[in-house]
Amino acid sequence: MNVVSEAKDRIVVGTDGSRRADRAVDWAAGRAAALGLPLLILHVVPGRPTPSTPLTAVTASFEEGFHEEALERPDGPVVLGVDESPEARAAMWFAFETAAARGVPVVAIHAWQDRDSREIVARVTDIVDGMLTEARAEYPEVPVEVRVIHGKPHHELVQASKGAGLVVVGSRGIGGFTGLLLGSTSKRVLRDSHCPVVVTRD
Repeated sequence: MNVVSEAKDRIVVGTDGSRRADRAVDWAAGRAAALGLPLLILHVVPGRPTPSTPLTAVTASFEEGFHEEALERPDGPVVLGVDESPEARAAMWFAFETAAARGVPVVAIHAWQDRDSREIVARVTDIVDGMLTEARAEYPEVPVEVRVIHGKPHHELVQASKGAGLVVVGSRGIGGFTGLLLGSTSKRVLRDSHCPVVVTRD
């Protein structure tokens, strides 16, 4: 099991002691060193109940689902999941900072499952562009591709991860429950992504 989250002023990584989790810990340690942030390592004990804390979303039920061959591609784009949640705003800043440091573009993805039309795509694209205004101004050297897609958010993010260097998502989307470390989209992206994933919290 491996979960990487950027909390305020620190990076958090979860491990169950497996070999693939060791790779996640090594990767998180490198990110923490590069950003000058402290690293918090959480050890998850499979099969044992955890107390009711903000970490109750991290359980053994995800142990078997993570991609064994999630590859780091430093030259690949940074894929960013975009919505209107505070966690997604934190993800935006992390994604742009990482992309600027690596000299790669950001691919910002917003997906939805309600009815589809050209008018909705155009309106949502304008909204997403507005959400990215501050980060684009702060990092003008970072190329940005905005993808507004009618589909399931986790599916579109996983598809984009196939050629990406990193996927960055917020811990909870709109409607997420306070106290949960991960929302449904971030859980599924962590499980299925083809590259490393960073989950941010507001």
